[in-house]
Amino acid sequence: SVLRAQRGDWRKVIADTDAWLALERGSAAAFLVRARAMMSLGDYESAQKDTEVARNLEPNSGEAHFVRGVAMAALKLYRDSDESFARALEAGYVDPDEWYRDAQGFFGEGRWALAIDRTSRYLEAARFSKYRAEALRMRGRANLALDTPRPDLAERDARSLTGIAPESVQGYLLLGDVLQAQERDEKAIEEYRKAARIDPGP
Repeated sequence: SVLRAQRGDWRKVIADTDAWLALERGSAAAFLVRARAMMSLGDYESAQKDTEVARNLEPNSGEAHFVRGVAMAALKLYRDSDESFARALEAGYVDPDEWYRDAQGFFGEGRWALAIDRTSRYLEAARFSKYRAEALRMRGRANLALDTPRPDLAERDARSLTGIAPESVQGYLLLGDVLQAQERDEKAIEEYRKAARIDPGP
């Protein structure tokens, strides 16, 4: 489902969560994944129903309250939406997109440790987000740019990135730079060639 969400295959994400729920009907997480996919398709009524089930399963889930709030707002049920957002805040829930936006800002300012912190928070919380590939790229680049670089961690992110986005030029360029930093020059050249085959340039 992560790869399908990355590609925007929301109907397939829904099919995956249907199969998940057939095996584990009491999974609030599955209902929330399906709700987010339904909202991406514009089906807010069905999404709202799934969030109700998720809230009943986990009454203290800040994410369940937040996603319900988004669905209710889309349905113009603003009183219910405000109530849900308030309960999400009470539960200490933070919209993962806020961490992503923070990460973008810190990355642009060259504040690498903070960029790594925010992308890590985002990636942990938003497993099915369309921004996952870019978050992996930012964290990988930030780990390479630290005063004491961490090419081992950057390599992990680069390989995850090429796994979920196999046509990403940036993924292969990042992996090539990681391997070069590790003095694995022949392997680095292989990755640069993969990037060039995807985008030969002018």
